[in-house]
Amino acid sequence: MKTLTFEITINAPRTVAWNNMLGAEGYKAWTAPFCEGSYFVGSWDKGAKIQFLAPSGDGMSSVIAENTPPMARSNCPTCGHPNCSRQDEGIMRGLKS
Repeated sequence: MKTLTFEITINAPRTVAWNNMLGAEGYKAWTAPFCEGSYFVGSWDKGAKIQFLAPSGDGMSSVIAENTPPMARSNCPTCGHPNCSRQDEGIMRGLKS
């Protein structure tokens, strides 16, 4: 499988970029170009369960594998995505306790 890597320079302090991307409203704004109305339910804390959802309720369940502070050099959250789910299936299978 071919790995693609992308990079962009953002002319703002890291904490501003971090909060804009991972805050509830900022997340909705930056995901709008590929899925208008996307949102997340859960926490970005390491080890936390999180759901990435479309307006229909369909989405992906994940566990935050790593999330370093915004001032760290490599500061992107890393997620493990155990399952995708449809809204009509009820609970996201990968997030069952």
